[in-house]
Amino acid sequence: MRPLHEHSKSFKDAFNHIIRIEGSEYTNHPADRGGPVKFGITLIALQEFRKTKILNADDIKNLKIHDAMDIYKFLYWDRIFLDRVEDHKIALVVFDNAVNCGTGTATKLVQVSLNKAEPWMGKIPESGIMSQETIAALNEVDRIRFGFQFFKGVQARYISIVKKDPTQMVFLHGWLNRTYKILENIL
Repeated sequence: MRPLHEHSKSFKDAFNHIIRIEGSEYTNHPADRGGPVKFGITLIALQEFRKTKILNADDIKNLKIHDAMDIYKFLYWDRIFLDRVEDHKIALVVFDNAVNCGTGTATKLVQVSLNKAEPWMGKIPESGIMSQETIAALNEVDRIRFGFQFFKGVQARYISIVKKDPTQMVFLHGWLNRTYKILENIL
């Protein structure tokens, strides 16, 4: 499959970050609600990308790295307009969270974090939709203040998931470690 998109340096850096975290091995952990995974790509994401439900675990096993790159670009990076975010470090941490929590959840966490980090900017609607107003605020926000608010919001989200579904406790340590990468990348 040929790449669908031309990839910016910002996206390539973010993609490499995700692959370092997600790994390249096929897994199918019984508690993982995403089901079979390779390169961090779930069966549901692959079905959405290929616009078909007639896929199975073998399709995930046979996934190639360039396919994963196209999927991440199309379903996550482009969906929330991260090429419009001027600060590559902010784009990277938002992308990482979109991959792990979904684009709507990540966008809502961005909006909540912006409102807490920069209350003087005015209230950004916390809609979960990456609006022009949200992008503009991301391009004006102080990266450190935003990063700390985003870090706290993402951690609270992961803890909330485990409170609602204790079977997800097996993933909490890894999720929380992932949040420390937010601080590392922002700082």
